Amino acid sequence: MSFTYKYLDFANALRDALVGDPFYKTLEDTVSVCDKKEGMLKYMDYYMIEAEIFGKLYIPEDHKHGVSIWSKPIPDELEERRVMLKKSFIKDYLGEKSLDVYSDIVKFMSEKSDKLLIKDMWYLSIVGVLPQFQGQGYGVGLISSVLSETDKYNIPTFLETFTPRNMSFYKRLGYTAIDSYVEPTIGAEYWIMSRGPVKE
Repeated sequence: MSFTYKYLDFANALRDALVGDPFYKTLEDTVSVCDKKEGMLKYMDYYMIEAEIFGKLYIPEDHKHGVSIWSKPIPDELEERRVMLKKSFIKDYLGEKSLDVYSDIVKFMSEKSDKLLIKDMWYLSIVGVLPQFQGQGYGVGLISSVLSETDKYNIPTFLETFTPRNMSFYKRLGYTAIDSYVEPTIGAEYWIMSRGPVKE
């Protein structure tokens, strides 16, 4: 099945940034309908397109050095469509096993976050900086620029991370760890972090 990339450079950056992440490693290991790396590049590209339509895709206009992907609350009928399209994409471009594993992981993690968090929060899903700009502090701006918007409209945000060493980075942006769980399909611990809106 043919696939046309819209954000291939950013897809590569995101895949490289997350190569050691247990969630994405588990998903990549299940890819069966194409080369595993190719499958994840398609997944990242699709995820950015999905965010453009249903969430927020942040790419700085003045300096396209990276990207952050956010989900935000949408009407139920749109959420049902988003989920249907996402599952169809995963089945077609990654394979049936990938869809099963993805669905199991998302179900577990969603159940945990739903118990802890209020419904109107935005979700920071992924952030990635292009290789030539890494180590220059651009990652902070990819998140803080969106947080300026959520702060303006009094919107809380949250994230989930399987990588403990990233938590200090998120804490500097105002996030606080509120709980942790071991995701059974992956077999790894992850943390839920939240951030309330900051008043000027």
